[in-house]
Amino acid sequence: MIEELHEEMEPAAKKSFPHKYQEILGDFKARIDTSSPENFHSALGKTGIFDQQRKHRYWVDEKGRNCFMVYARALRIAWSGNRRQWRWYTERENNSDVLVEVAELLRAYWLEVHGVFETGYLTPGTKYEVSYVIKMKEPSSGWDDKVDFSLTLPQNPTRGLNINKTDLKQISRDDWISIRVDEFTSGQSGKMDFMLRQPGRLKTGLVIKGVTIRPTT
Repeated sequence: MIEELHEEMEPAAKKSFPHKYQEILGDFKARIDTSSPENFHSALGKTGIFDQQRKHRYWVDEKGRNCFMVYARALRIAWSGNRRQWRWYTERENNSDVLVEVAELLRAYWLEVHGVFETGYLTPGTKYEVSYVIKMKEPSSGWDDKVDFSLTLPQNPTRGLNINKTDLKQISRDDWISIRVDEFTSGQSGKMDFMLRQPGRLKTGLVIKGVTIRPTT
């Protein structure tokens, strides 16, 4: 019976190099074994690789599709250079010994966190989602109004006005969570823009790790 089941099992899928892996490694200035697809995936591992400034991370999922993290230091955060309004500190990334910088909002009336990414690096024909990775620290205040999350794609520059309004008062404290901005099917190359925004009342307590760009399933 064991032998019969073994004969009926399908062979493991052969690994292949992911989309534009050479260009991605070049941008990251990363040197890993690319002598074969198997060696490449083994060297990349589940954690993936970081660029030299630890502002971006790249990894490949179990289906061989490109995934990315854009960390807080690569985002444009309004007034993030003002130490009275924002505090920068490091946290260890999950399943890694790498420390990345996160941004904690100390006090600000105007909140705007904006980023861009080249969609040409995404695996073509794949449904992706863009999510902000954030958490709240106590004491937190000023979140009575919902926060606007938006995404603008290169092939549709008019899209992206208040796509997702989220009540941050309801999120759990001290745990990283992902707030989905929107999803789209990759294909056309160009710069996409994503933004988190809330003007108005004085706010405190928000911590920003970055933005993930990965397949929905």
